Amino acid sequence: MRICVFVEGPSERQFLDAIVKPYLYSKNPNVSSLWAVDIKGVGKYEAHKYTKLSRIIRTQICSDNTAIYTTLFDYYAFPKDSIPNFEFKKYSNPYKMVEKREAAFKEAILAEDKLASFSGKVEFHPFLMLHEYETFMYCDLEQLIHLRGSSDSVIKKLKNDVADFDNVELINESAQTAPSKRIAGVIPSYNYQKTTNSLNVMNAIGIDEMLKQCLHFRKWIEWMCSL
Repeated sequence: MRICVFVEGPSERQFLDAIVKPYLYSKNPNVSSLWAVDIKGVGKYEAHKYTKLSRIIRTQICSDNTAIYTTLFDYYAFPKDSIPNFEFKKYSNPYKMVEKREAAFKEAILAEDKLASFSGKVEFHPFLMLHEYETFMYCDLEQLIHLRGSSDSVIKKLKNDVADFDNVELINESAQTAPSKRIAGVIPSYNYQKTTNSLNVMNAIGIDEMLKQCLHFRKWIEWMCSL
């Protein structure tokens, strides 16, 4: 069994290789390979995002319809207005919102004319990270001490800023208050080597803590482990 994950870029690719893949291989011997396909610019330009996404995904699936396909994209910047036949609605429950957008994304991709000939043989189960990749770093903010420019006072400030959220996946997704914006706002060096910085912190945190605190992420990992 092979799993292909469409990702936004190098940070997510390294996260898969360094953290997700070893865990999955240890839990599910049926998975022979897990690999990533980059789709850069997922979070840019609403009018073109879905068109670009669908073209790359469709091409990959058409070239190999025997793999199982999924995604690792941020929900925060994922297209909503450009998904065919999907009317975006704001719900008070972020879990409901992300599941509806994942379902609409799946339905739109599988409805593509060029995939119809596979007659239901395509397995595509998209996953959107609530609210973005940097959410994982909030599972243990103490590990931000590994970043240049961090300090006990900076970590304390970040903790205070999100103290009212019931869990880390609910940290809000606006352009000013998304997890990555909060971190970069007090640790400017984070963005200079974002891929390396984030992976160092997440390696220190460990996937077990992420699974414990990130319910939507845990559901995705459990699905792959059950295949």
